[in-house]
Amino acid sequence: MISGNTRAFYTFDAIESDIFSELMSSLQTNDDDNSFSDLIKKNEEVSMRLDSEGQKNISSRNDISWDDATLLWVLSSIRKADGSMESLDKGRAREKLGRYPSADGSPLTYLEDYLIQEDGSNILSLLTKLQGCLSEKHLGHSRFENGFGGLELRGWLSADEVATLRQELQKTPWGVSSHELYDGGVMEVVKHLMIILRSAHSSGWGIVFRRHA
Repeated sequence: MISGNTRAFYTFDAIESDIFSELMSSLQTNDDDNSFSDLIKKNEEVSMRLDSEGQKNISSRNDISWDDATLLWVLSSIRKADGSMESLDKGRAREKLGRYPSADGSPLTYLEDYLIQEDGSNILSLLTKLQGCLSEKHLGHSRFENGFGGLELRGWLSADEVATLRQELQKTPWGVSSHELYDGGVMEVVKHLMIILRSAHSSGWGIVFRRHA
């Protein structure tokens, strides 16, 4: 895990949520080598992605030296034809939300602290999932928080959850705490988060929230 808040940067990435879910499950089983082998055999897309990353003739998890966080992120991330990451917002939200003036620098922490939802809303539960469902506190292990080069996967949403969060932020009533630290902060974060959600939803993608140096 990255130490200190000054260097931490937060990013939202597009993912193939079905691949992400299957990989995450296989990597967490007690017998993950066999589980991963079965996944490669039955999921041609995972096998092709491994091959495109130079990981050829892979038959088991032990054949790959990557840590779990890197493996999960690389194999599920949406890439362009040239291999670069697909942008959800052309960099606009990245600059606004990458380092936010919250306790830990996360824009989602700011929303959790100051956005007020109505009874029955799923907004905060989905934000909490995106913020921390891959954490040691939630999973009981830190394998997705300690990736190569300071990669720390925080949480993720499936394509369906992206659609739900977008709809609820857009169509259900929510408010802002009178104790908000920065005037207009919640509105700013929601504005840029909506750009990300719209982009992901239009392509049928999920999103992963990561922290890195």
